[in-house]
Amino acid sequence: MKFAIFFFLIIFSFFASGQDTLRELNTSMFSKYYVLNANGTFDFYYAHCTGIEYGTGKYQKTKNEISFSFSENLQKNDSIACFKDSNSDSINIKVFSYKNTTEFPVYKILANNQVYTYFAPEQLLPKIDAEIDSISVRVIMSPPIKLYPKKNNCNVYKIYLGPLFSHYSGPKSVEMELLKNGNYKYIVSREKYNRKGERTGKMEKVVWTYGFENETQHIK
Repeated sequence: MKFAIFFFLIIFSFFASGQDTLRELNTSMFSKYYVLNANGTFDFYYAHCTGIEYGTGKYQKTKNEISFSFSENLQKNDSIACFKDSNSDSINIKVFSYKNTTEFPVYKILANNQVYTYFAPEQLLPKIDAEIDSISVRVIMSPPIKLYPKKNNCNVYKIYLGPLFSHYSGPKSVEMELLKNGNYKYIVSREKYNRKGERTGKMEKVVWTYGFENETQHIK
């Protein structure tokens, strides 16, 4: 699990770079992140003790609050595009996020009984014969993707990965209120437990605090 969270942090920092990121503050190890996109959509990530959840949807930000509406529709499968480049006699493979054209930072390629670890975009892909029967591409936390260049008559592949994490299972709408210090508060009603971890049948209100990772993004 520690490795999964470490990998998540690498991938998250790669795709969230340069965007407004609202992060849960009153937590030590596990945290929720809302990445706000310029087109009014957001990406949600939640790393916890049993795995990592991902969600997406639309948000609205006003002077005093910000609200999130989660979407039920998520692409679940990978998609692959390929074509033949007659000017090349080797295989060219690129792996992208399913959401956009950002190339995935690291993945492994199995070809000719050899495993190549590819770091994009600095490292060049080793030359692989275009007439090879099959290739396996593997991204951590994702099942292997099999390619058949000879059968498909392709030597250029573009792979768009579906979500690597499990589907978000929380509330479908979240509303946060702006605080005087520029952070946001989110009030949650949940069932209360006693010190033995037993349900009490009573409800309690919990206040979660969120803040932008880049303080210049605060609403004044």
